[in-house]
Amino acid sequence: MLRFGVGPLLPTINDTKAAYDPFFKWLAGEIGVKYELTAVDSWGGIAVALGAEQLDLAWMGPFGYVLANKRSGVEAIATVKYDDKPIYRAIVVGKPDIEVKTWPDDAKGRSISFTEVSSTSGWLVPTFWF
Repeated sequence: MLRFGVGPLLPTINDTKAAYDPFFKWLAGEIGVKYELTAVDSWGGIAVALGAEQLDLAWMGPFGYVLANKRSGVEAIATVKYDDKPIYRAIVVGKPDIEVKTWPDDAKGRSISFTEVSSTSGWLVPTFWF
């Protein structure tokens, strides 16, 4: 049995599991094994689960991978492609009346909220800039 894991890609664990289960079901069928899918509510949780050998494979973000690789030596074996390119996208949102024309220069000195500390776009990149 292969134990797959997926991080918090959608608002709830149940939403994430429902959205990604068809892919992992297909993948397990293609390689002829039974599978179990675990969804977690933090990117760090995926890294910890891999390191504790509770998962065999995981769909994770870049910073979660760096943490898992450093802690337990896991290796990336595939990457997701968007528009046939392996890229990473994130957005920054703010109130409509805030004038930020050039990022990150016009945002310096402003208050900003971050997400969890194992998120690439919600913690790692913004803390580098600010």
